[in-house]
Amino acid sequence: MFEINRNISVSIKGIKSEAIEKAIERFYRDISFTLNKTERPGGSINIVKDSSLKAEGWKIIINSASLTLCAFDELGVVYGLIYISEKYLGVKPLWFWCDQVFRKSDYKEIKEGEVKSRSYKYRFRGWFINDEVLLLGWRPNDSAIEGWEMAFEALLRLGGNIVIPGTDKSSKKFHTIASSMGLWIAQHHAEPLGGEMFSRAYPNLEPSYDKYPELYKKLWRESIEKSKGEKILWTVGFRGQGDIAFWNNDPSYDTDEKRANLIQKIVNEQINLVKKYDPSALFAFNIYNEAATFYREGLLHLPEEVILLFADNGYGKMVSRREWNRDERIPSLPRKEDCKKHNGMYYHVSFYDLQAANHITQTPVPFSLISEELNSAFSNGIRDALIVNVSNVKPHLVSISLVADFWKDGVVDYKKSLLNFSRTYFGDSYNNSLKLIYSYSKCSIKYGKYDDNRAGDQYYTYPARMLLTSWLRGEKEGSREFAFILDDTLLNQVYFLLKEMEEARKRYQKLYREAKKSKNRLFKDLMVTQSGWYYNAAKANVSFLKGYIKYSEGDYVGSFLLLGEATDSFVAASTSLREWERGKWKGFYANEALTDTLNMASLMKMAMAYIETIIDGPYLYKWQRELTYTKEDKGVVLITNYEPRLLGYELYKKWQEKNHE
Repeated sequence: MFEINRNISVSIKGIKSEAIEKAIERFYRDISFTLNKTERPGGSINIVKDSSLKAEGWKIIINSASLTLCAFDELGVVYGLIYISEKYLGVKPLWFWCDQVFRKSDYKEIKEGEVKSRSYKYRFRGWFINDEVLLLGWRPNDSAIEGWEMAFEALLRLGGNIVIPGTDKSSKKFHTIASSMGLWIAQHHAEPLGGEMFSRAYPNLEPSYDKYPELYKKLWRESIEKSKGEKILWTVGFRGQGDIAFWNNDPSYDTDEKRANLIQKIVNEQINLVKKYDPSALFAFNIYNEAATFYREGLLHLPEEVILLFADNGYGKMVSRREWNRDERIPSLPRKEDCKKHNGMYYHVSFYDLQAANHITQTPVPFSLISEELNSAFSNGIRDALIVNVSNVKPHLVSISLVADFWKDGVVDYKKSLLNFSRTYFGDSYNNSLKLIYSYSKCSIKYGKYDDNRAGDQYYTYPARMLLTSWLRGEKEGSREFAFILDDTLLNQVYFLLKEMEEARKRYQKLYREAKKSKNRLFKDLMVTQSGWYYNAAKANVSFLKGYIKYSEGDYVGSFLLLGEATDSFVAASTSLREWERGKWKGFYANEALTDTLNMASLMKMAMAYIETIIDGPYLYKWQRELTYTKEDKGVVLITNYEPRLLGYELYKKWQEKNHE
């Protein structure tokens, strides 16, 4: 038997890098988590290069005196040390994100023998840390970078090897950290080659490639030069500023042929630029948004060496993305003629679209759908890359773990995967926890005829905001931005959403009550937090929508009071997110700016003040007398107000206090 204890030593021979040094530091840290200090003599772990292994491969040879980790390259070393840490020390892949509690022992014994790594089914396996507002606002242990380091570590522990380290400024800021840990780096499809956005570099110039090709190339060359010597999968392509179609900035491109031809031209130029620095460079192109249309129409002819990244619609289905009210659902798996090419996949377990996506909660679609789509993708020849949008990581742990199993096996039984996750992180309560995880997607609103038409958290804020805007503008014809659900009058849109929200409230309330019974802290942090948010947000929507109906019927006071209830429920939804923020998690949801729950509470208050002003104005005393004065005082008007005027939400709270006396 080989013994691991706190006095063990690690030596390196023939293979060194910053990533290996950091991996060894993390290994020693894991030992400190799991083993007590001891006077027992420590053995040695010897790390050596073995060129007979495959890339990223490792082999562990164990005898009583030493453990030898043989690896082909730095990632082989990283993965080998992670294996020892997980297998023998018990450090789980998501230990940081799942708040693993470590129980220390004096030492761990390992049987003599040999262990070899297994091959992954995908060449590139990674995350896109996208729309990362929670991570940017969070300061675990007063550090602006610790959360990102822990995200990159979790990715490695799950078998990932590539990351898009954030969006825009984040991608530049955290690029170096990710690279230093051994990860390959890729780029956002709106930031080809990782270059600075044109409008940030040249704010006074029109973002037109036709007018300023050399300036674009200058930005790309600068990015290439900064990344020389790093492991880069270069993203090629061309989009406009702010991740929009480029012809929004350059309207002279008024046909699909013109647009596709420019993208084609730019891609070829980008490849040539990179190859001047690195002839063996690797490239990827996202078959996404307008590029997917052009590719399907046969207008784009990309070089054979480029990995084609086919994308889902943001809701887990391998069809074209919905563009506001247009949902063509064009299949987005490789065609037969693509089978001999390099094919990869860009997949979402989190999305942001200002309509119905999930950003602060886990995906609302059934896990069976995710499994079907990923299994189908593998069967259709996608082997080169599986990159998943994980947004801010913490809210999406179950889905993240499921996708990692696909990295390993290609084809996965999602039921076994979820069972393993529950056993690993929910302990003795895993059976009941698993049942509630399955029921989660059943609670989500299914707003369309397709199984991926499932409403995430943004459906509980943005449609309400759309309808409120139309209401306060005095529009009757309905919100055009709600037409992706129902193109009708405003009142009928309200009734449609109200029915959905009333039913969702009941479902989430039941899930919320059941989840709160759990004794497992992690499960409560995930499921109680999220089901509580949905329950309260649905409750808020019901009150708001009923408030509009009351208003349309001329019951202005009733409308006002319902908007107050909506305000309280949106605040309660926010509170359900924040109340679990303990220790290192303090402030995690503080910058919840994309779903923006508290903003909805503010908008409800604004609507209350608006209604009170237009109905009870200009003197603003009748409602206060009616809602807060005694029956005797209501009918006596010698002095209009005995106290300062209460406006909007203040008046509602006073009424609430009076009615609960």
